[in-house]
Amino acid sequence: MSERADPRQQRELLMRLLQEKAQEPPQAAASCAQRRLWLVNRLEEPNPSYNVPFHLRLRGALDAQLLERSLGEVVRRHAVLRTTFREVDGEPVQVIAPGVTVPVAVIDLTHTAGADLRSRVALLIREESEALFDIARGPLIRAKLLRIAPQEHVLVLVMHHIVSDGWSVGVLVRELFTIYEALRAGRESPLP
Repeated sequence: MSERADPRQQRELLMRLLQEKAQEPPQAAASCAQRRLWLVNRLEEPNPSYNVPFHLRLRGALDAQLLERSLGEVVRRHAVLRTTFREVDGEPVQVIAPGVTVPVAVIDLTHTAGADLRSRVALLIREESEALFDIARGPLIRAKLLRIAPQEHVLVLVMHHIVSDGWSVGVLVRELFTIYEALRAGRESPLP
C-alpha cells in the first residue's frame, strides 16, 4: 500500500517548482527561417555571412549616453532583440531574456584626419561588420559610435540575420531616433 504525500508538502513542492519555472526566460519555437539559420550556424564554420551591418553618418551635437539609453529602449520594446537560440531535444528554441544591455562603445577619432581618418573608419566598420555572434549566448545586436569630429559621428550597428532583416533595420533606425529625440527633449518615449 502506498503512502499519500502530505498535502502541505505537495503544495510547497508545487510552489517551489512554479517559482523556479517563473525565473526561467520564456521560450518559443523558432520560425522556419530561424530554424534554417540556426542549422546553417551549426553546420558551417562560423562566419559573418549572416550579419546585418549598417552604419549611419550623424551630424550635429550627440549625447552618446542618451543614444545608448535610446538603443536600450528599442531593445526593451522588441523581444527578438533580446532573443538567443538554444537547442532543446535537437531543435532550436528562442530564449527571450527579460533584459539585455547593449553598450555603445565610443571610439574617438577626432585626432585623425584626411585619408587616415577615412581608412580608419572603413577598417572599424569592416571589423565590426565581420565580428561573429554567438547565437546561443547573445546579444545578437551590437553598436559602436565613431566620433570623427566634435559634431560628426558614424554609428555602426550590426545584428544577426536570425533576429533581423533589411526591413527591420528601417524600423530600428526610426524608433531609435524617435526615442532619442524625445529623451533629448526631456520627455519619455512616445512609442507604446
